Amino acid sequence: MAGPEDILCSIVIPVHDRADLTAQCLAAIRENTGDVPYDVLVVDNGSTDSTTEFLAGLRSPFRSVRNEENLGFGRASNQGADATSGQYILFLNNDTVPLPGWLGPMVECMESRPEVGIVGAKLLYPDSGLMQHAGVAVGEGHPFHVYKMLPADLPEACEDRDCDAVTGACMLVRRSLFEELGGFDVAYLNGLEDIDLCMRARELGYISRFSSRSIVQHYESMTEGRMDNNDRNHEVFKERWPASSRPCALSPGNFLALAGVRLLKIDEQGDKFVLFCRETFMKCDRCPWVIRPYHNRLRYYAARLYYSLRYIKYWGQVRRTIREAERLAAGRRGGPGE
Repeated sequence: MAGPEDILCSIVIPVHDRADLTAQCLAAIRENTGDVPYDVLVVDNGSTDSTTEFLAGLRSPFRSVRNEENLGFGRASNQGADATSGQYILFLNNDTVPLPGWLGPMVECMESRPEVGIVGAKLLYPDSGLMQHAGVAVGEGHPFHVYKMLPADLPEACEDRDCDAVTGACMLVRRSLFEELGGFDVAYLNGLEDIDLCMRARELGYISRFSSRSIVQHYESMTEGRMDNNDRNHEVFKERWPASSRPCALSPGNFLALAGVRLLKIDEQGDKFVLFCRETFMKCDRCPWVIRPYHNRLRYYAARLYYSLRYIKYWGQVRRTIREAERLAAGRRGGPGE
């Protein structure tokens, strides 16, 4: 077992209830993290279920600290970072299941270039295996997940790349950078702390990078009250980052997300920023593609056929996932709440 001086990655997991998910996450870490010296600190944010009893039985390299009240993601994560010593800090949600060999590629990605300060993993929905996270883009004042609900073997998501930000559900950060930034900004409460951290890191000249070979399952937003402060958090974010209201660039691979809804054409003009359809903005690889709406109906149908054939093996699955997403969204709008 590695001693404190040998720890490369300190894994910090803030939790509030859901002892079942925490147990599942820790078991996966123990089983699937043999390639990097690590320790784990679980920060119990005032849990009222059996979490406290479960955590009392932890053994090295796992340990826990307890807060009598729920301090939120940002404060608990900062607390966990202060109480650990690894060269890198890995912030991880308890509703994740790391798969074999997940941590090594993130460290390799971090150490590939000195300007890389933050690294994120490829997160998959457990039931469908579709992507939940493959990097975050920021546009029109709102961050969003690139390639969300698309197949995990999508070529564009199988290469490491720079991105605007990565999710805090699984985020590796240089400790020196985290301390220089003063940790997560506690003006946010359970939302956008992670994106804000990446934006501030970029101001210091650091890059956020997506590690395509690090695979983690993510159930997503399983903690009660996770979405309660979304509107407030977005207002804080837009106030802090007014320049993020620009549109973002779109890679050819994201035509998959259109799935027959609307097709846009590509011009190579060197401009990075472009409006995406369906009231969404997207940026991939800071590529020079510029997307414009088609005005000529014949060219529209010709291009639609071209991209249908180019990505033919994905289209059936993409259509099904979009229909399912729209069905779920309609259910949320009609129901009593999230």
